[in-house]
Amino acid sequence: MAEIVETFRTAGIGPAMRKFMVHTRIRGGPPPPPPGEPTPEMREAMAQFQRNMEFWLGRYFLAIAAYEPDFDALKAGPTRIVPAVGDASRGGAGTRGRVTTGSAARNRSRRLPGRTRRL
Repeated sequence: MAEIVETFRTAGIGPAMRKFMVHTRIRGGPPPPPPGEPTPEMREAMAQFQRNMEFWLGRYFLAIAAYEPDFDALKAGPTRIVPAVGDASRGGAGTRGRVTTGSAARNRSRRLPGRTRRL
């Protein structure tokens, strides 16, 4: 993950996000731009998105990537954790994280029909 942040610092958001997408196995890419000239509101939304990405990659990305839950505390808690994954989402980063969390918490993940939704 440090390589993604370094790419952001040296080459910008585009190259860093391409590395992130490869690392997380996100297929596809950004949506195509809407046809025609962007409205002022669309330009402001795009500029805000750019600022948000710069903030996220520059300040939070490494901390989030390095986070590891306290599995002993999760196992000791009164609530049983059952991670769920969508059948159509197998192999993605979210699926791997849920399966790993389920294993560490001594609960198998449950497969559900459909695709795991990205938030």
